[in-house]
Amino acid sequence: MTSSVTAPTGFPRPPAVAEAAWSPWRWMLALILAFVGHVALIFIFGRHEPISPRPVKNAVQAGVILQRTELMDLQDPMVFAGPHPRGFAASTWLAMPTVPLPSFRWTDGPHFLALAAEQLGVSFSMQAVAPPADLSRRSPSPPPDFAVLLPPAPPAPPTQSVVRITGALAGWPLVADWPLLPVQSSPESLTNSVVQVVVDEAGRVFSAVLLPPGSGSVEADQQALRLAHAARFTPPPGQPAIQFGRIIFQWQSRAPATGTTPPP
Repeated sequence: MTSSVTAPTGFPRPPAVAEAAWSPWRWMLALILAFVGHVALIFIFGRHEPISPRPVKNAVQAGVILQRTELMDLQDPMVFAGPHPRGFAASTWLAMPTVPLPSFRWTDGPHFLALAAEQLGVSFSMQAVAPPADLSRRSPSPPPDFAVLLPPAPPAPPTQSVVRITGALAGWPLVADWPLLPVQSSPESLTNSVVQVVVDEAGRVFSAVLLPPGSGSVEADQQALRLAHAARFTPPPGQPAIQFGRIIFQWQSRAPATGTTPPP
């Protein structure tokens, strides 16, 4: 943003001063002076003198030691911790005894074993004198017994389901045994119906809940709930007033007969 200054009214405006332009000779003289000044600066500050190295003092010197000294042995941490050539037991640990090796060169001449000429051919003569074996007295061997291995018979289909009790009620006896659980009719195999029950101090079941996911058959799950509600336990003495447990119904299933509709 620019602002212009206006002269107050009543005062005369000063005349404008025209700047004179540089002549070519003036430009040439300025360029020559600038060039001379650059050359002078180059000569003044462009001197290069080699840097003399400083003398080295207290520097570490490396050398080759052809023989160990006592000072070097004392700086070795293995002088007293393990076997060492200058240790107190070096003669026992490091100096191996010289064991003379036996010579394997055979210096004795060959010795031939004595051979009794009168015993040559005796074994052949004994076989020739022996009577031939009587093959007519040998009993014929029995014919081989060929047995036919049949595959094992398939297991009999299950006829009854099973009930198990787990948890705190596992050791409690029942007042009445479980009724016989029939095999469930289902086109697919059923899983277990797990019912969680709560038993009071008298051994009666006052709460029974079917745990998911169920057996896969609504009829089997409802039968499991009815049997769990009807169960009656004999609580052992010294037990708390309320006990929790689970009753597991392991259902055995079989495919329904042809032409029948499976239960829902």
